[in-house]
Amino acid sequence: MNQTPSSGSRISLPAWFAWVGLFLLALLLGIPGNGAKRPLDAHEIFVARTALEMQRLGEYVVPYFGGQIRLQKPPLNYWMAIAAERAIHQGTAPVQTEWSARLPSIVLGALSVVATAALGWLVFDSLLIGALGALLFATSIGYHAWARSAQPEMAYTFACLLWIFAAAWARREALAGRGTWRASCCAGAALGLAVLVKGPLLPAFLLAGALIALRKRAGGPGGLRTLHVGAGLAMALVCSVPYFLIVAQRAPDAAEFWRAQMFDRTGGLGQAWWRPLEFFYVGQALKLLLPWSALLVLIPYGLVRDARSARAREHGSDESTRSSSARFLAWCALVPCVVLSFSAGRKGYYLLPTMPLWCLLGAWAVARAFERAGLNQLTARRLTLALRVHGAVLAAAAAAVLGLIIAGKSRIELETAYVVALAAGLALAALLAVLGSVLAARQPRRAALALLACACLGSFAIAATGLSSSPSRYSHGEFAREVARSADPSRPLRVIEGDQQTLLFYCDQPVSTLRAEDLPLELTRTPLPWIVDRQSNWVARGSAGRVVVREQTPQGEDPNVLIDPTPGAGQSTAVPHKVGTY
Repeated sequence: MNQTPSSGSRISLPAWFAWVGLFLLALLLGIPGNGAKRPLDAHEIFVARTALEMQRLGEYVVPYFGGQIRLQKPPLNYWMAIAAERAIHQGTAPVQTEWSARLPSIVLGALSVVATAALGWLVFDSLLIGALGALLFATSIGYHAWARSAQPEMAYTFACLLWIFAAAWARREALAGRGTWRASCCAGAALGLAVLVKGPLLPAFLLAGALIALRKRAGGPGGLRTLHVGAGLAMALVCSVPYFLIVAQRAPDAAEFWRAQMFDRTGGLGQAWWRPLEFFYVGQALKLLLPWSALLVLIPYGLVRDARSARAREHGSDESTRSSSARFLAWCALVPCVVLSFSAGRKGYYLLPTMPLWCLLGAWAVARAFERAGLNQLTARRLTLALRVHGAVLAAAAAAVLGLIIAGKSRIELETAYVVALAAGLALAALLAVLGSVLAARQPRRAALALLACACLGSFAIAATGLSSSPSRYSHGEFAREVARSADPSRPLRVIEGDQQTLLFYCDQPVSTLRAEDLPLELTRTPLPWIVDRQSNWVARGSAGRVVVREQTPQGEDPNVLIDPTPGAGQSTAVPHKVGTY
């Protein structure tokens, strides 16, 4: 576990079981709550339904959704969802469950945690910093949300991490006076992989940050020569362009569609990138890093302190190498955040691939501060106090949640297995906090690891119960399931206002939109359609029909309703369907 790569020798990995253990821990944090009890949300359904239709059509190059070509995203995430489904349901008809749709993100999320540790180990020559950064990432809100989603964000994060790792490898080889062609080709392959997941936008920003960090110094080769940008881009084109050429041949409008997706969708190139600086993405970065956002405050302090000691390079100290390594990661993480802040788009998850970098920088800053503070009695007392407070908070949380469940006052119904997971996870974390406080006086480093392990266990307990997920986010899926059970499939399904893609997935029948002004004409057709609309809109129009299913939403929100407009059906109101555990 204490092996470190030296700049003059071949890199050798530490014991394999350490990396496997980190992978399994990340899996444990990502696996709970991904089954049928947590329906796919509207964005996840684009992945699941597209993968399902590609299988049914036998078309694995051009994606289809709702019978129409869907070119908004490249195909790699669809292919992985198909592979996961076939691995789980071998020899059966094509299906796509919540579990198989999310499995690629779960696995790639765990691999991203391992890649984060490996990157920290490579860049900082410290497995401790790498492991700490990986655990910070694995217990963050960003990881918890996106490693349990069918959307391609975690796959994109993994591909971008591979590119950064290859760039860091090229940097190390250049500092050692060795050639960087192998590392540059690996970087190009990782870039091609990222393009096939979601496109070239964020990797381009990461490349810009790396070039700034590797700009030519006295006696250095410079960023362009270090990364062999031309060769890397050629490798990326070889890996990704054939797919796009095949799709462009089959769909003549594909090139224009992709151009519009890259530029016009955000208001045009000028409007998208030349607007006043906003701090939306700064706030989103802090949100994705919760509960570790406060560690970002230490990063500028550490960078400034190490910049002042840059003269150590003249004496051959490792200190300059570590500080320049921190600056390399800082530039790679900072440039995407700054550039996106001039963008018209407001999608915080675009920053997810930079989260491992911020976590590694936070771990590095903590390690530097810990080294400067020393292992004195004051540090031990503070660590003991932190562990005791952490244990008390966990114990109180376990008691409060279990008390609410036992009293029947919880707004979320939990099965026995979830209650056991919650109680066991929080109780074990509290016990570990107590044991860590005993070690704090004699072995502060081990006590610090115990504190981090407490946070991991607490995060796992919350993930296992799904308490951190809002039930209202998945109410559309529950409503669509109930519609599938209640609506006769021999009659068409029309949506005036509602979540069309969720109904399409769970009802597995054609779902078309209907304008409100066309409703009278639609009601003259045979057979009469089922109508999905907002309850307030249906009441305001004074339309007749029976409410068969009502979506259960938080108080104050306007629910969707399934209407049977058959004459004489009456105005009776159905009992809202039951919402399960998420």
